[in-house]
Amino acid sequence: MPAVPDTGFAALPGAEPNMGEQRAGEFKIISNSGKETTRLGSLLALLCRAGDVIALVGDLGGGKTTFVQGLARGLGIRSRVTSPSFVILSEYEDVSVSGSVLDGAAAVGGPVADGVAAVGGSVLDGGRIRLPLYHFDAWRLNNALEFEAAGFDEYFERGGVCAIEWADNVREALPANALWLRFTLVDEMPDTVAESQEMRAAGVSVTSYATGPEFYRREITATWSEVERLAELRAVWEA
Repeated sequence: MPAVPDTGFAALPGAEPNMGEQRAGEFKIISNSGKETTRLGSLLALLCRAGDVIALVGDLGGGKTTFVQGLARGLGIRSRVTSPSFVILSEYEDVSVSGSVLDGAAAVGGPVADGVAAVGGSVLDGGRIRLPLYHFDAWRLNNALEFEAAGFDEYFERGGVCAIEWADNVREALPANALWLRFTLVDEMPDTVAESQEMRAAGVSVTSYATGPEFYRREITATWSEVERLAELRAVWEA
């Protein structure tokens, strides 16, 4: 096995399931808004290659679908992206023929060309975004055997990007070089309106399904055996 490059963050032996003996890079970010979570997905799209598998795990309401919406936007998908909880798989192959990666540069905080330069190459092929998206929700699957029996693992060879929510349910079916993203809620979510009001008055960032769409922070931990690409993701995120 070649030496692991010095990426500036820890190399971990198998930080997520099914990584085997591979060494993986890891870095953590705090997302302070849904827009930031979307931005991370859009930035990752600049790095995606055919056959990439992105495994999304963590807290309910942690931002997994929001991340995939950003990923889809970065890949040029113009369809509305929602969690495929009941159908398990949504396929997005209506890629854009626009010369823009992200409907303008605002989503990545600067010109798209800068983002492309930061990852060392063009993500456009004749003005056409080149990768379809296959979006899975494995919440209703019990194990990897069910995933494979349905033929879902065949999508890894379809020449697109596979994003799998609740991937820990089917971890044994995923390739060893999958990118794992863990979403963890940082702030407390109050149980009652009164508790929400008390926490807000105390200056605590809170949200409640009963009181509206206030955002509570997420910690997103990225773990990937492809440490060079993970370092590139970190670089464009921090740019």
